[in-house]
Amino acid sequence: MKKMEAIVLVLISTLLGVLGQLSLKQGMKNIGNFEIKDFLSNKVFKLITEKFVVIGIASYAIATLLWLVVLSKAELSFAYPMLAIGYILIAIFSKIFFGENVTFVRFLGILLISLGVFLLLKSA
Repeated sequence: MKKMEAIVLVLISTLLGVLGQLSLKQGMKNIGNFEIKDFLSNKVFKLITEKFVVIGIASYAIATLLWLVVLSKAELSFAYPMLAIGYILIAIFSKIFFGENVTFVRFLGILLISLGVFLLLKSA
């Protein structure tokens, strides 16, 4: 697999994973508090019919299929660390969409992750 093709597939898979995570979060905000015991109650029906939960699961499914293509063609030690881009995007979008508090320490951690991804891409 060409380096650029691998990068593009990993990025698409990562973006779909981020979309999935954001959708699941919104779905759970819509549902409210959910406990493990709720899987055995009728509250689980609310979970599986929540549109954002369905979108999140579908996004993860597509991301997984793309990831399987990546795994069949690229070195795992190259591809897997690039998924860290998802951490960066989740922090940014969590702040934007959910008003979550991204502290200086979290921001510094995101910068370190970004540096690591940059070094990884330079090494290939």
